[in-house]
Amino acid sequence: MAFRAPQTSLVALDAEAAGDLIASVTDVALIIDADGVIRDCSFQTEELAEELEHGRSWVGRAWVDTATVESQPKIRAMLKEAAGARGRQRHINTPAAAAWMCRCSTPPCAWAAPKP
Repeated sequence: MAFRAPQTSLVALDAEAAGDLIASVTDVALIIDADGVIRDCSFQTEELAEELEHGRSWVGRAWVDTATVESQPKIRAMLKEAAGARGRQRHINTPAAAAWMCRCSTPPCAWAAPKP
């Protein structure tokens, strides 16, 4: 369930504070552009980033390319859903050494951020 009044309760957050907030409540957070390319990412720990094939190297790659073949259609569907209402959560697997599986969701997005 989303915040009831984010336009008033979160108005004082700048980009840095918003990034800190997002990073503090999830193991992995990805900032993805309209083409599905990862533009930034956050990992709760360096160990997790290393376990996920040096997750920092995900920046500049298509999100779909960081997942197993079975999870790629789920990511494509999630990216389509992000243009409208909040999509449902899906389990996404990565080809990492530990075969890491995560539960992912995409919030509604207008894709307003400019690409770097």
